[in-house]
Amino acid sequence: MGALTGLLVPRTLPALGITVAATALLFTAAHWLMPYLWPSVTEVSRFQDGYRGLYTGVELSHGLVTRAGAHIPAPECHATSMDVCRRIYEQHGGTGFYVTFHPASHHWPLQLTTTAVLLVVTGLLTAASFAVLRRRTG
Repeated sequence: MGALTGLLVPRTLPALGITVAATALLFTAAHWLMPYLWPSVTEVSRFQDGYRGLYTGVELSHGLVTRAGAHIPAPECHATSMDVCRRIYEQHGGTGFYVTFHPASHHWPLQLTTTAVLLVVTGLLTAASFAVLRRRTG
């Protein structure tokens, strides 16, 4: 990214600033995209069992399972008793809880697929740099 920016922007300091900003943007995009590059796991439990706390890994979402099997966000419940919360959840059509997450065993597949995406981006930036260099030097 820095080489391409250096070829396109003639001044050093603006090129440096653009490179830092673009690298930060790419870093943020890679971390935002990473959880969606590998299939996640969803565990469903009954209200009596509560949320499954047995998983380890990165949680993506959690909420209620409806009678139709849809997954919806759980409404806020600040009651001290689970029975009160369960009645509120049942009024919203809930029959249980769900948790969608990446277990610890997904760590390396997520890392490797993200690396593959970044290598493709690097290859594209390198090809663009050579194209600009070829065009400028003739």
